[in-house]
Amino acid sequence: METPLRPLLIIVLVIAAAFAPLFFGQFYLSGDTSTVYLPLEIFFQQELLAGRLPAWNPNIAWGYPVLASGQIGFFYPPLLILRALFPVWFYLPLAFLGHFIFAAFGTYFFLLSQKRTSLSALLGALVFSLSAWLIQHTTHLNIIFSAAYLPWQLLLAYRLSQPARPSRRLMALLILALALPFLVGQMQIPLLIAAFTSFFYLFNAFKNHRRVILPISLIIFAAAFVIALSAAQTIPTLELLQHSSRGSQGDYNLTRANQHSFPLYHLPTIIFPRFFDNDANYWGKRLEIEYGLFIGLVPLLLTIWYIGKKSKEGWFWLLTALITFLLALGNLSPFRLVGLEPSLWVFSAPARWLLFTAFALSALAAFAIDHLNSKSFRKFTTAIALITFAGVILANLAIFTQPQIINTALLKISPGQNQYYLEKIQSLLISLKSSGVSFKSPYTFLALGTLALIPFLAHKKSWLVALSITELIVITSVTSPAHPWSLALDPPAIINSLPDIIKSQQARLMSVRLGGDTGAFLTNPASRATTTHQQRSLLVPLINSQFNIPGIEWPASLDLAAHEKILNQLRAQDSYMITNQDLASITNIGALLVPADLDTPSYGQLIGQVDDLNIYALPTYPRASITSASQEIIPDSSATYSSVTPRHTRVQINTPAAGTLLIRDTWYPGWQATIDNQPAPIFSDQHQFINLPVPAGSHEVDLIFKPRALYTGLAISLTALVILLTILYYSPHENSFFRSLWLSRSRTNSSPKTPS
Repeated sequence: METPLRPLLIIVLVIAAAFAPLFFGQFYLSGDTSTVYLPLEIFFQQELLAGRLPAWNPNIAWGYPVLASGQIGFFYPPLLILRALFPVWFYLPLAFLGHFIFAAFGTYFFLLSQKRTSLSALLGALVFSLSAWLIQHTTHLNIIFSAAYLPWQLLLAYRLSQPARPSRRLMALLILALALPFLVGQMQIPLLIAAFTSFFYLFNAFKNHRRVILPISLIIFAAAFVIALSAAQTIPTLELLQHSSRGSQGDYNLTRANQHSFPLYHLPTIIFPRFFDNDANYWGKRLEIEYGLFIGLVPLLLTIWYIGKKSKEGWFWLLTALITFLLALGNLSPFRLVGLEPSLWVFSAPARWLLFTAFALSALAAFAIDHLNSKSFRKFTTAIALITFAGVILANLAIFTQPQIINTALLKISPGQNQYYLEKIQSLLISLKSSGVSFKSPYTFLALGTLALIPFLAHKKSWLVALSITELIVITSVTSPAHPWSLALDPPAIINSLPDIIKSQQARLMSVRLGGDTGAFLTNPASRATTTHQQRSLLVPLINSQFNIPGIEWPASLDLAAHEKILNQLRAQDSYMITNQDLASITNIGALLVPADLDTPSYGQLIGQVDDLNIYALPTYPRASITSASQEIIPDSSATYSSVTPRHTRVQINTPAAGTLLIRDTWYPGWQATIDNQPAPIFSDQHQFINLPVPAGSHEVDLIFKPRALYTGLAISLTALVILLTILYYSPHENSFFRSLWLSRSRTNSSPKTPS
């Protein structure tokens, strides 16, 4: 007899195998994980252990409210606890692995609640947790952490929608499951999954003949409680939004909102997940991170076969898959024709609707394997395999034997502008020879081998599940590069060669690299040759902040509109090279890091070269100075930093005449000032830097960051948490929620089984 823990143990072992590098001192240190999440995590941990709220980091941009940024949540309970107990190289892999397992467990129990057998629930759980949509987001930790709550929310909503009187304990758990993703920091995914969960609850409640008023009342009550619980994160983020380029002060538009729409020519990746290859040979639309649609060939064919049976049992999930896929098209979505905007405006990336497509397809695969007819499925998969084999053979013949025919045809079609397009086609053919469906790519044979095996295993459900698991493990293990932690934690050698004015934090560093697209063939083929200039030695943002080097950029969403304006005036549009020397001096930029293969700046003094990077020192105004009404530095005046922490700056000043203390750090709501311990007014200048009127003489100036939005949100969240815990503690005695999961499982496994 199967033990209840066996499928859960299988889930743990499979996910551990898929992410095996985590057990050998490695992590997925690329993209935003390396340049955003890790520097923030290190800063959060340092401030937490120092007993401070990490509300402000002076080394990011010209100073930035990092806690409000919504990139990775400081208050998210698992991370908050782990930061206090373990080093980052231990707890971040633990949290990463734990959320994939958490997502799989939630999907497993949810499918059991939908009367699936243990085997089908196991398949659905692993298909969702190892779907390309999730594993390609290894560079977006906040998205993975948030998305892991989707199946748990659906499970709790489903239980709450049943005809029995709503349970206060279940309601409290659902509220908690809805609120926690907002504390992760990422805003779009929590909003999407909360909206989908609410719809799923109402759908099931109305189906069970409940009166309209009760379900809607519960949704409103839950929404209010979720807003209160997550206020510590959401209120500061909403305040930041108003000052960002996506708020009223910025120029955010529909073009930017829809830049991550799913492109239809990425559909081949549902069968060949490495169709566009990666890195230097990548030729798809931008980065493939956002466009993961692969769920494994076995689940895909099970789903298509099941849809063909026209069973009414899974129609909800079929509609979910179809509608969310259409929403993911963004610019091409038919919903745009009726005025619906699928990108959620300031929270962009329509392709993230594919999260629900992946979950729906996983559920349909679970439904399919419970209704499997081996004879019908074998016939179907044999036909699909033969068609695919024929298509791959024809594609390889075209790739390797007929490129000249394509070139000749192109010359006839576009004789006037043929050279530009000819170069694109030739570049495409080169990429196709090592990726796509090329016989030179081992991933082509992985897909073909899986297709060949499926018809022979159609009569054995457990073998089909095993084949699917094997394929998912292989694809997951090669999707994201893993690197040793030393790559991320060891200081780059170039730091020692930086000018003293940078190392002493009296001026800021700018990293110069190529601009343009991130490596897309169809938009900028020239950028393909520059695969990764974001190496650590270039100290790109936010890596600079990790080693206490002041920088000028925030590389993620919700950048301050004032910063964007300065950067647009400071550098050329097609590169990161400074073109406005006077503005660079005024904004306290004291050095440039420039790759040796880029153009030499027209100004600045070359002071060293390390790791093929040139270091240029620039003349700059000091970080703090006392200016007159004409904005000139007052002669014989001085402003000296005597104490600097992220949220407190103390400056000793001496000036022969009254003037304005100009500190070239970002002004933001919450900064307060005192002069000799007496409150003083504080303003911002045209560059959004801190201005403070000061009298003549010697004085001590303190600047303290006290963000009212953060304190208000934290007070609301703590109050709501106390109320929620009280509800949980004083709820009438009920069966444990997790005990009820096993009871549901027992009822499911005792139900009649559909013959194969």
